[in-house]
Amino acid sequence: MVFTIPAELNSLVLSNDRLVYGLLFRSAWETINQIAKDKKWLGAQTGMLAVLHTWGSNLSLHPHLHCIIPCGGLSEDQREWISTKKNNFLAPNKKVIAPIFKGIFMRKLLHAFEAGALSFYGQSKVYEDTGELTKLFRKLYQKNWNVYAKKPFGGPVQILNYLSRYTHRVAISNHRIVSLKGSKITFSVKNYKQKDEKGLPLVTTLTLEVLEFIRRFLLHVLPKGFQRIRYYGILSTRTRGTKLKVAQKILQYTPPPRNALTFKERLQALTGLDPDACPFCKQKTLRLLGHVVEQFLPIGRAPPVRIVIVTPEGEYIPLAV
Repeated sequence: MVFTIPAELNSLVLSNDRLVYGLLFRSAWETINQIAKDKKWLGAQTGMLAVLHTWGSNLSLHPHLHCIIPCGGLSEDQREWISTKKNNFLAPNKKVIAPIFKGIFMRKLLHAFEAGALSFYGQSKVYEDTGELTKLFRKLYQKNWNVYAKKPFGGPVQILNYLSRYTHRVAISNHRIVSLKGSKITFSVKNYKQKDEKGLPLVTTLTLEVLEFIRRFLLHVLPKGFQRIRYYGILSTRTRGTKLKVAQKILQYTPPPRNALTFKERLQALTGLDPDACPFCKQKTLRLLGHVVEQFLPIGRAPPVRIVIVTPEGEYIPLAV
């Protein structure tokens, strides 16, 4: 499932990112929890895994949550697993979920305003006028919010593998950058309003001034210490040792053993590259000499790491990283 907040909230997000992103997480979970506990839908204790993304393909601000939800849950007495009787569970019922999500989120946002927790800077400064903020809230209540729900075609393993590739990505990866000429940078974007012959979003390019590209990229730097991956319900950290184990026992599921490989062994298994070997001669001659601080760096930046290649003759060759 994907929970998205309307673009009209973007100016408030920029002034209250930690607050609004927190409301997004809590509102999405309360929505799912409320529906799951309703016997009409499921009547069980379920869980949720949620990952926050803040960007669109063109690096614009587009806060949304990618969520994975089991199609079932534990009974109240925790003695049985209750599976949904609906083929797609929540997928065909987006019109039910979205209004609930909107109502919960807006109630929390209104409470934050009444508690004096909202700040107004930049474009949102206009909302210091209570009348203007009331107009915004009225517009948000009247708007249809977007909640996307879909059953994975390849089953649970496929959707977990899909989401795991995106959990720690940043707003744009290197392979999307097409060119940098003078003060302009060109990168690939997906146009979701147009489809190619396979029915997939049309891939085009977008050219921006470098400073505008940097501005858009920095929109997606999260507040320090903010957790962008969160677990709820029977999947939460508090209940993994209790409710999750009960669910696994009922379902006769045995978790796979923990990976005993070191991070270097896992890296080599995944990429085929030996992290201890020189990328040029393939010999295991790399040695980490430690941190070398050559100048004062901004707070939050790690000092540079100096790596050298030691030849069989004992010659030290610096390696740029």
